[in-house]
Amino acid sequence: MKQFLDWARSLLAGMGDALFHPYKDNQPPQIGYQPFSDKPYKRKRAVI
Repeated sequence: MKQFLDWARSLLAGMGDALFHPYKDNQPPQIGYQPFSDKPYKRKRAVI
């Protein structure tokens, strides 16, 4: 029963954090531009 109560408590805490999101005013870190590199699959056909 204790495990269930701990699980329920952490579930409700997570739902509360998602609802009231304490980090909404923080900006994401500036990571700069990321170069695009693509290696196309030569043996894969397009599926229609």
